[in-house]
Amino acid sequence: MAVTISLIAVCVGLSIFGWLIPQAIRDFGLNRDAVFVRGEWFRLLSHAFFHANIWHLLINMYVFYNFGRYAETLLGVKYYVILLVVGLLGSAFFSMLMREPHSPVIGIGFSGVVSAVVFFVIVLYPKMKLLIFFIPMPAWLFAILYAAYSLYAGSRGEDGIDHWAHLGGAGAGTAYAFFLK
Repeated sequence: MAVTISLIAVCVGLSIFGWLIPQAIRDFGLNRDAVFVRGEWFRLLSHAFFHANIWHLLINMYVFYNFGRYAETLLGVKYYVILLVVGLLGSAFFSMLMREPHSPVIGIGFSGVVSAVVFFVIVLYPKMKLLIFFIPMPAWLFAILYAAYSLYAGSRGEDGIDHWAHLGGAGAGTAYAFFLK
């Protein structure tokens, strides 16, 4: 669980830093032009560790802790880190692909990585029971509902949430699970 706990600590620390110095979020957040035009490739990594507010951070870290500790134990450090990198890059590239060219949007958050970890576990254990807003449901049903909602909300693009990153991470985690199976 050392990787999961360490990443939670980094997310908490950098999110607080970003709240205190908002320019950091603009300088390290994910932006298509910054990556592809200006060559600021570090943003593919750095954007994930900043969060918009305390709720964004708490929800991501709560879900990441619950699924991440399980996936880390199941995979071991090497393959778990690969899952995290695959999820990070899958979510970042899909998010940028789905944005309009020259979009000024700055993406932040660990949600894409969290989605990768959650969907990885769901592929391995689709009948696992999840409690979603106090409603028990099988993991496979949650995955379908989450993906459908993310597709719908991403298409609308009106809520300030990067649903494309969620889908990209979910797809990356799913692909990684099938690759390892």
